[in-house]
Formats: sequence, C-alpha cells, structure tokens
Amino acid sequence: MENQIKIRYQALLLLDFQYDFLDENGRLQIASDQVKELVSSTIVAIRHAKEKNDLIIMIGNEFRKSQFISNIFRKNSALQRSLGASWDKQVFIPEGIYLSKSKKDAFSNRNLSMLLQQHNIIKVVLTGVFAKDCINTTARAAIKKGFSVEVLTPAVGCKSNTSKEDALSRLSKIGVTLINEYI
Repeated sequence: MENQIKIRYQALLLLDFQYDFLDENGRLQIASDQVKELVSSTIVAIRHAKEKNDLIIMIGNEFRKSQFISNIFRKNSALQRSLGASWDKQVFIPEGIYLSKSKKDAFSNRNLSMLLQQHNIIKVVLTGVFAKDCINTTARAAIKKGFSVEVLTPAVGCKSNTSKEDALSRLSKIGVTLINEYI
C-alpha cells in the first residue's frame, strides 16, 4: 500500500483572535461593527481550509508584563496568562497549531517560518486584527521571506472602518492580494 501525502502549499494564519480585541469588554477592541463579519468570515475560511487540508495556524499575542511602555499604549491588553489573551472559542481549531508572539509581527516567533517551510507553504492567507498593525507587519515580513500573501478582507478588523481601509490599501500597494473569500 502506497502512502499518499498531500503536499500543502497554502496556510491560513489566524492572528490575534483574542478576548481583549474582540469582546465588547476587551481592553483594546476593534470597531464593534466589524466583529460579527470578522468572526463569521473566519469560520467559513476555517471550514474551507480544513476541506483542502491546508495548514491552519493560530497566532496570539502574549505580551510580557515587563513590556511596561508598550503595555501602556496597548491598555495592558493580551498580557500573558490573562483573560484578555485567551483565544476566542468561535474560531479555535483543536487540530490547528497555536504559536504565541509578543510583537506585532507573527514571524517574530521563529517557529512560524520553520513550520511553514516544513509544510512546503508558499502562500499565506492572513485573517485577524489589527489591519494597520499585526496584519500589516506580518504581511510585510512574509513578503520579505518570499511568501505569496493574501489578506481575506472580510476576516480582518481594525479600530475603525477608515483605519481598516487605509491599511488594506497600503497592503495592496506592496503586492498583497486582497481576497473576499478563502479559495
């Protein structure tokens, strides 16, 4: 019997789907009118990624309490081992891989690059928050590392609709492909 291994080329990256950014009581919530579409679009993307056997990676902020100055600007959101850093249950994937980060760029966790290489990934699809910060920084790092980058626009949030649109426009100008559904 021959072992058949599906070669993966695409990964779905879920960035910062955490209590402090999505819940109305969170310390640094995205625009409340974006949350419902962000979550529902991500759930659909997860379903499609599973059907295709694409790699799914959840990457969450876990800021250290010692990051005093940065934490002030972030309103002490997503501190390690806090309720605010907990992953949103609606988009948690038990079979997915979780990686933590303490900077905007998901590639600041070196395990992300290694994992993508191990699975023959050439394209990453980004979802999550904040479009102007973590999505932007991660997209730029992915491009520098040679990945093709797509951003699933309905599955991305920011502090306001204007901020989201500005961030998406900037990403488009640097070669990121903006998509409306996960393919």
